[in-house]
Amino acid sequence: MRASRAERFTHAAAAVPSWFSVTSRSRTRLRGIAKLASNSAAGDERILLDISLETTGVRVRETVPGTRFPARCPERHVEDDGWFCLGLSSGWMVEDAASASTWWAALEDFLKLQRVAARSGLWPDQNALSHGAAGKHHRDALALAGDVGLLDAYERHVSGERSVVAALDAALTKDGSRLINGRAACPCGRSRRGRPVLRRRCPHRAKVLALLREERSRARKLQEYWTWMAGTTCCGTMKGCPLAA
Repeated sequence: MRASRAERFTHAAAAVPSWFSVTSRSRTRLRGIAKLASNSAAGDERILLDISLETTGVRVRETVPGTRFPARCPERHVEDDGWFCLGLSSGWMVEDAASASTWWAALEDFLKLQRVAARSGLWPDQNALSHGAAGKHHRDALALAGDVGLLDAYERHVSGERSVVAALDAALTKDGSRLINGRAACPCGRSRRGRPVLRRRCPHRAKVLALLREERSRARKLQEYWTWMAGTTCCGTMKGCPLAA
């Protein structure tokens, strides 16, 4: 049986790590200070945060959104009203004591990545899923890519680098049912008796097709997301942000 919203918050409140100092608490809200170690002369970073029980689960944001981070920035994974996006459906991540600890670890990683983004204007590669509804397709595509040995190629494709995934997508029929040129080499790089396995005989062909369909859906949903976001004011902190155009 899945935990109720109240139980999720109770688990999160009971798993507070040593780097977070609670300054006030209620049945639905924790307010406190996140302390992150720093090598700078300014000393450790202190970030005031509110963790609260919302209709979307256990959520977290700055006590005053926009103080340290942008009040809203898709590229820094800060949503409307300053809510942090810690991952796909992260508000429902907390189910028990173990997953509560995982949630806090995700928050700590998020805060550290914000520090990198503030310095470089870039969100570190391979540390986030695509925005909006594209995130589910991205997650599923990553799992499929790992299953068929194409994870590195897929991650490079998503980051805009050339990889075999683009060539496979070009060979995918419009309805996504098959790859043309079945006598080409298996995309997984398999061989038999010293010769490449044919594409049509690839033992992972069903998963390769599923991967390519998920990637097409991810790309389409991501484009729809940016179209929906058009007109949103860019915070100006991230390089190459589509909102800056």
